[in-house]
Amino acid sequence: PNNVIFFAGAPEHAKTKVMMFTIHHLLKKYNDRIKVCWYSMEDDQETIIMNRIALDCGISIKTQSGDPSVPKLTMDDLYVITESANALKDDNIELIVDQCKISTISGHFRHFCKSNPDKINILVIDNFFMVSGQEEGFKTNTEKESKVADFIQRINASLTAQGYKCLI
Repeated sequence: PNNVIFFAGAPEHAKTKVMMFTIHHLLKKYNDRIKVCWYSMEDDQETIIMNRIALDCGISIKTQSGDPSVPKLTMDDLYVITESANALKDDNIELIVDQCKISTISGHFRHFCKSNPDKINILVIDNFFMVSGQEEGFKTNTEKESKVADFIQRINASLTAQGYKCLI
């Protein structure tokens, strides 16, 4: 806890899936000790849930969505998907699908931490560049990105100083 981790890579290199894999396994092992606030700036809720189910039960998104280029779902597959989807209800994760400014995320995460003082609160911002794209009044993308990164570090420092355990 009390760290900020920037996880970066080229477009279409499965950063979201790697982060989802990490969160998935943290929740499986420590669900009673952590709470996750996941901001998805790019993917819709259905895509995120289908990715999560694919991680849990190994049935690809293409198969789940009925893509004609892959074998059809069997009754056993449907059962496994349903069980996996039902298990998601027990996860300590709040999913927000919205493109917004870092100040909005900050305010929400501060409230999130205050609502869960005994947990390690994890903030995932999936697509940092889309957050910085919401910011106005800067001449370059580098200025925007720097402002957002600085804001994230200040959120973490402030919450840590107040005694909250958080990972961003």
